Amino acid sequence: MVISLKHLWQFYKPILFINLVLSMAFCMGYVAYYPYVFMTAGYLCAAGLVRLFERNTKFLFYNLGLSRKDLLVYTFLANLLISLLLLGLFHLLSLAYDEFKG
Repeated sequence: MVISLKHLWQFYKPILFINLVLSMAFCMGYVAYYPYVFMTAGYLCAAGLVRLFERNTKFLFYNLGLSRKDLLVYTFLANLLISLLLLGLFHLLSLAYDEFKG
């Protein structure tokens, strides 16, 4: 089965927005933990909230041939990729800060 990225993006957009906001709230004061929270707890809470409040929208994806498992697995993998990019960015920023600090 061919997974269309535009359909996955439509499913992932609300999860991403909620995940960004929740992860910021969870990491208040501990910015270094943000990628880890974004990767785990933020995604799980956001996916749960989307499932709770947008219950009827998943029928659109079912009609396209995407199961709930497919949607969650592929969006989790996308979220994991974004998290790894954030980890790399935070690592580079910390190295640059250490060099600047001297």
